[in-house]
Amino acid sequence: MRKYARRASGYELPFLLAGALLVALIACFVQPLSAQESRGTIRGEVTDPTHAAVPNAKVTLHNAFTGVEVIKQVDTSGFYVFDPVIPGTYRVVVESPGFEKFVKRTLSFRLRQTSPSTRF
Repeated sequence: MRKYARRASGYELPFLLAGALLVALIACFVQPLSAQESRGTIRGEVTDPTHAAVPNAKVTLHNAFTGVEVIKQVDTSGFYVFDPVIPGTYRVVVESPGFEKFVKRTLSFRLRQTSPSTRF
């Protein structure tokens, strides 16, 4: 008894090729899913009592849980940005020659949060 291999008919082949082409096109255009972001941004402005910018101020962000400190120098407009920041509780210290040292003891930061511009 002979076994015969099944051959695709003339009608099946175009459908198979079209299906393979469709799968290839979908694979090319599907963008990878982005991972969930677990960090955020803290930004703010350092000003004097008259709301003038305080350039050259030093802003220190201290993570109360890990003990890690990050120090940023404000720009000429008094702005600073800490990015990326993990969720947690922070202490912020602002220092500038000729000004009293400012300490904000508890700044809570949650998952995927960008702080509103904070003035010190």
